[in-house]
Amino acid sequence: MKIKVYDAMSDIVSDLTEREKDVILRRFGLGQEKQTLQAVGDIYGLTRERVRQIQDKSIVDITPKLSKHSFLEELSRNAQKSLGKIKIKRERTLLDDLGRMYNLSGDDINYLRFFLILHKKLSYNPEDDNFHGYWGDSTQRTKTANQVLKRIIAMLSKRPSKLWTSKEIFEIIEDEIKKGLGVKGDADELKDFMRILKVIGKNPRNEFGLLNHPHISPTSLDDKVYFVLDSKNEHMHFTEIYDALQELSEIEDEFISKRWKKDYSKQSIQNLLIMNPEFVWAGRGTYALKKWGVVEGTIQDIMANIVKKYKEIDRQKLMEELAKERRFSKITFEAYLRDKSRFSIAPDGTIRLVK
Repeated sequence: MKIKVYDAMSDIVSDLTEREKDVILRRFGLGQEKQTLQAVGDIYGLTRERVRQIQDKSIVDITPKLSKHSFLEELSRNAQKSLGKIKIKRERTLLDDLGRMYNLSGDDINYLRFFLILHKKLSYNPEDDNFHGYWGDSTQRTKTANQVLKRIIAMLSKRPSKLWTSKEIFEIIEDEIKKGLGVKGDADELKDFMRILKVIGKNPRNEFGLLNHPHISPTSLDDKVYFVLDSKNEHMHFTEIYDALQELSEIEDEFISKRWKKDYSKQSIQNLLIMNPEFVWAGRGTYALKKWGVVEGTIQDIMANIVKKYKEIDRQKLMEELAKERRFSKITFEAYLRDKSRFSIAPDGTIRLVK
């Protein structure tokens, strides 16, 4: 199958001059990395505009062969089948599918893209700020898909701070595809349709949202630490936060931003926790979120505040109240309680503060 692709290419460009062939190969990245007009011009000592003229003339010259070549008809049929029920597919996915079929990978896949673009049997919607490039079985199909994609973005943008579960986001996409394109795609097709959207991402908690949400694509260590504490919903030692971030960075998921991959030291995490007022020191290297209403201080400080509030309190009640503020062991609790400079324990077990 690979030979068939190369033979077709060789036949289609056979009437071009060597320079024209080379310009086409370089400009479309055929068997090599794609090059700019300037880069190709530098090789031949030509202006960018002159390279463009050579490229355009060469395309005009080979178009008659493209429209008649049997391999191109075969490729178009295979591409149509790969588009699935929705008849829309992200370019990267379509080319990977065809690449496996023709045993091509890397830059060689660009041969297939070159044929599809110039053969014009399928319709291509180019990449822009909101969408990755995608293919459809007709111009009308790609236009309708564009409207569907824009509606999805508009719907999500109305609630920029919201995070959606996988079930919720796929229900939205399935519903919009059904209304706009008149079909019900399977799970893989829905996922690939969502891949077209550049503005949607996923966090390691399996929640979807807009990419500008700090819990989807964090812009700083502050965002990541906040996410970890918020997810855990309990006090954490700074080393535990470090370990949690390491685990998150190892998750492999195409929808999760690469910003989660960045590595940090334990010291940088501890420094951030100390400096950022959103995080509250809870003693012995542990921290909490300010929004939880946590009182800053050590476990013994919190114990003293509780006793002061009640004036006198028994052991069980003190432990229950302390548990609302801090994680602790009974051994730690008893050790702090034995501090006679702060607490006095009456014969009946009542605890008071030392005056």
